[in-house]
Amino acid sequence: MVLATLLGEIPDVSAFTNHKRFVAFAGLDASVRESGEFQGTRMHISKRGSPYLRRALWYCPQAAKRFDPNFHAFYQRKLQEGKHPKVATVALMRKLMVTIYYIWRSGKSYDPKYVWHPMAPKHA
Repeated sequence: MVLATLLGEIPDVSAFTNHKRFVAFAGLDASVRESGEFQGTRMHISKRGSPYLRRALWYCPQAAKRFDPNFHAFYQRKLQEGKHPKVATVALMRKLMVTIYYIWRSGKSYDPKYVWHPMAPKHA
């Protein structure tokens, strides 16, 4: 169901120039609610993207935190930071969306042992 929804809602991943736009399309990016002179302080997800995609993605963290040690550790870390379980689940949804984006863009399969290392800046 999730794969069908992903393919139906996101026909071309190359339309997104970076992972932030991909996450925003799903409505999982953070936003502050402000109106007039009122300056909000609490962060919420924007929900500006596809509600069908968000609903399908809700099931992914449930399985990921049970069966993948990396995602389980991430979820537990969010809980230890004092986050509500639903907030930790949405954070895990966002992390999964970033992972999906890079897997989809690269065409490689998921490797749970992969560790990202930033490249050293080039000096002129």
